[in-house]
Amino acid sequence: MMPEDERHDKAVKILLELARTYKPYGEVSAYKSRDYKKISIISSHKRGKVVGYPYYPDLWCKYTRSNKLDIFEVWNKQNDDACVDDIVLAALTPNVQSLYIVCLEKSKHELAQILVKVILSSLFNEKKKYLLDPSEVMRHVKLIPNEILKDDCKMREFLHDELEFAQ
Repeated sequence: MMPEDERHDKAVKILLELARTYKPYGEVSAYKSRDYKKISIISSHKRGKVVGYPYYPDLWCKYTRSNKLDIFEVWNKQNDDACVDDIVLAALTPNVQSLYIVCLEKSKHELAQILVKVILSSLFNEKKKYLLDPSEVMRHVKLIPNEILKDDCKMREFLHDELEFAQ
């Protein structure tokens, strides 16, 4: 069996490859890559300075036409607090169109379904609109079956189809 870090990194690498070939994306950045760019969540302005909080998703992609972002997180063995952080920080990030959560374990998939409903149904802007629509994010919570995790080609095909990179 492959070590957990390798499974995670392999999934991120495949997502990066798919994202780079997806025409609507103009800019793509994956954590741990040489050219990675963090995302800053602007929290406040103090004495003329913008104070931001850095967010390091596994992968983010910016649409060419709209400058909206898609954020991809891959969950395997990280603790539950890190999973909560991923959802909250994605919701607080400006211009996020979609959050995708790819799970490598059934327990993380079950956790993602609970956390997405509980957290995102509680986060609104001042106009009482969801920061990220929980039902939309639920469509993007995917579990990669164990038999697919062992084969790069099958994983690429699965992620391509399930995350709708063909559209």
